[in-house]
Amino acid sequence: ENGMVHIADWYTTFCEMAGVSAFDALAAAHDLPPIDGYNIWPLIAGYNQTSPRSMIPIDETALIENNFKLLVGEKIPQSIWQGPQWPNASSIQYPVIGVNLDCTNGCLFDVENDMTEHNDIA
Repeated sequence: ENGMVHIADWYTTFCEMAGVSAFDALAAAHDLPPIDGYNIWPLIAGYNQTSPRSMIPIDETALIENNFKLLVGEKIPQSIWQGPQWPNASSIQYPVIGVNLDCTNGCLFDVENDMTEHNDIA
């Protein structure tokens, strides 16, 4: 199955599988935000073909929503395409450090149809 899963979803899924609540009363009492996880067991078990998650905020410069990844920033660091085996003989010739992607006006990638993010469709 294909579906978007975030690390936060595992806690919620394991709680659901164990029959316990994922709600954290102590955190709520201290005004912390609720658990940001979804039960993904129906997706993993094949009961459902879609994930309950449709968005993953990566950091202040990147957001994945549905099939799209948005990057915004003047210098997105370490913007390279690696081969199937890395590092390799060409790694010294093409270093990662100092290679940036200019997304000042935003870069948009269809990560489902362009998993390697070669085609900016913005």
